[in-house]
Amino acid sequence: MRFLTGEPVPTFAANTHTTSNFQFGAAAGRYVILSLLGSASRSDSRQIIADVEANRASFDDDRLCFFGVTIDPDDLRQGRIREVLPGIRYFQDFAGSISAAYGVIPKGMSQYNAQVDYRPMTLILDERLRVLHCLPIESGGAGHIAKILELTKDLPGLGKHTVAGVQAPVLIVPRIFEPDFCRQLIDLYRTAGSEDSGFMRDQDGKTVGVYDYST
Repeated sequence: MRFLTGEPVPTFAANTHTTSNFQFGAAAGRYVILSLLGSASRSDSRQIIADVEANRASFDDDRLCFFGVTIDPDDLRQGRIREVLPGIRYFQDFAGSISAAYGVIPKGMSQYNAQVDYRPMTLILDERLRVLHCLPIESGGAGHIAKILELTKDLPGLGKHTVAGVQAPVLIVPRIFEPDFCRQLIDLYRTAGSEDSGFMRDQDGKTVGVYDYST
């Protein structure tokens, strides 16, 4: 399974080092890196774990956080993964249910074994836990975290919660369409003709269209 931009990801609950039954949905509200690593016995996973810790200042739980997913109990028993709070946590997916839901292993795997066909990947998620980028983990993991941090560097800031201003009764949801498609729509608007939009108001007992250019 490879996720498309704007697609919501499966939600789940699993243990981390410090929290039993951590609800992944609670991570919403910031940008989230979710790396399905399989096992820290893999060289690519070890590289990513090391690079995450080397860049731990980037993962502050306010703007950005990192979650790894392991299906190998030895990662926990042997201390090959560790939480570094704030910002860095690992889900214990020893039954494989998270990994199967994300399509990186076949469904029905009952327990970890070294021969399992695990296809590791990382998802960059927005504050609504929708996909911004989906990147397979390749080339032994070298440069993978650097690429993740480059992709997240220029993401828009996450504003503090404030009382919303009065606006038209429309639902605003960012990053639904791909940028290329948005540019096509803008070009169509400019080349095919357009007209101003306004609102309706009662005047002298009649409902008429009004245009307000003051704002």
